[in-house]
Amino acid sequence: VLAGAMPYLLEHSAPAATLNVLSLMVLPFAPIMVGAQLWVWRTFRPGKDAFRLPSFF
Repeated sequence: VLAGAMPYLLEHSAPAATLNVLSLMVLPFAPIMVGAQLWVWRTFRPGKDAFRLPSFF
């Protein structure tokens, strides 16, 4: 399915120069976002023997 959609995606994607600028803007923030996600996972995880109950209950 993806191989059939590839020509459409290539024609309708952003120009290479735009993607290069976006990648240069995102790369410095990626480690910060990964670190923040790891901090949240470690801070708010339940204990080893905790009963896991979905938060919507």
